Amino acid sequence: MLDIRNKDYKAAIKHAETALDYGRNDSLASAVKVIALKKLGCDASSEIAKQLEKDSLDHYMRYLSGNFDFYGIMDSNPLETVLDIVFDFDAMGLCEENVKLLSGLLEGRPETAQPMIYYALGYYKYLIGKDGAEDYKKGPDVAIGATFPVRREEMRILEDVIAKTDGKQAKMLLGCLLYNKRHYEKAAALWEKCDDYISVRNLAVAYFSHLNRKSEALPLMKKAISLCHDSEQLIYEAAVLMDKLCVPAKEKIEFLTSHKITRDDCFTELAKAYNQDMQSEKAIETLMSHSFVPCEGGEHAIADQYLFAHLIIGRKELEKGNTEKALESFKKGQILPQSLGAGIWNHCKLVPLKFFEAVCLEKLGKKEKADEIFSYIANIGIEYFSNMHLKELPYYQAYAWQHLGDNVKAQRLITKYRREWSGIDKTADNGFFGTTPFFISFTDDPKQLRRALHCYLNALICDFEG
Repeated sequence: MLDIRNKDYKAAIKHAETALDYGRNDSLASAVKVIALKKLGCDASSEIAKQLEKDSLDHYMRYLSGNFDFYGIMDSNPLETVLDIVFDFDAMGLCEENVKLLSGLLEGRPETAQPMIYYALGYYKYLIGKDGAEDYKKGPDVAIGATFPVRREEMRILEDVIAKTDGKQAKMLLGCLLYNKRHYEKAAALWEKCDDYISVRNLAVAYFSHLNRKSEALPLMKKAISLCHDSEQLIYEAAVLMDKLCVPAKEKIEFLTSHKITRDDCFTELAKAYNQDMQSEKAIETLMSHSFVPCEGGEHAIADQYLFAHLIIGRKELEKGNTEKALESFKKGQILPQSLGAGIWNHCKLVPLKFFEAVCLEKLGKKEKADEIFSYIANIGIEYFSNMHLKELPYYQAYAWQHLGDNVKAQRLITKYRREWSGIDKTADNGFFGTTPFFISFTDDPKQLRRALHCYLNALICDFEG
């Protein structure tokens, strides 16, 4: 590629052929060879045909041949495909070819226009001595689309746009690029100069997750919501953030009910807030008022709130001495309505409800039925999935053994897990506590999360031991 930039085309052919000897499917090396042949005035058609025979969708060859509807056949994000080629051509110094390539995309597929196509087009016009100002001005007038800049060349282009214009949108995009590269302070400094909802939302994420300015995150999220016409994604993210900031459940309920929500995740967060406020009847009412779309990986998020609501209702009734009503709630919670679109991946998710169902049966004098359930719980195998879905299973099992009259097994089990759980906050993290689901951008300190699990599980041990 440097040989092309230096106009040493014979050396370029030699180096390309060497590369192809090592990797026959090196499409970039083939492209370098074809470009060098053309620069030397040679016929490259046979080389192009040979490469297209091996791969009929080789975008370099299809473009360089000039015989195809190059832009029309691309279905998977044509802009990103073209930019890949543009930045390879950039390394070869083919700026005029880049202007032609980008202009062709705008002409052939105008619906693909996103800011980076105009910014890149203007940038390469400047490099060949033309005025790219109009293209720089057009960038903010089009939708951002589904992809954000991540390449080094895009950083260079965005920096040039910012240097030559007020460039608020370019600052927002450059901030996204820098954040992706973990330059959090530099990204935040750029977003602080912008007033669009994406920048404000991103600033909230950066402040909370990386810059230790957590208290400023929620006001920023609320500001972002006020700036966005279609803000339900931001409403959901703000609800998640409220949990992380330990905002009182009543405030979270007020926030969610003050906005129009239609999405499954927002209804789930509202039900969760009602459960957190011990208004479990309202949680169930919220869940039943909405028809959820089944989603792989999201089943338990919905099911958990339904199960937990019935667990709370049942335990309240049990404390009042209403054993029959409590039993009804514990049993009902184990059957998920079809409208929830939810399932149970592992049977241990039902253990808390089953355990208290057995407690009720025992109180009602139905010891044989109760013991069947206690025995079932006590003998569940503890393994990877039970640890994933009900880490506290041994706690319920110890109580089950106790109800079955085997205090020795109960004490052995609780002693074993007291030793294991006491060291949770001291063990080296394997990365589990440093991750979030892909749709949640706010991240916590892994040590704090690990400590929270340690406190919870060891509190259960203390409960069992009186």
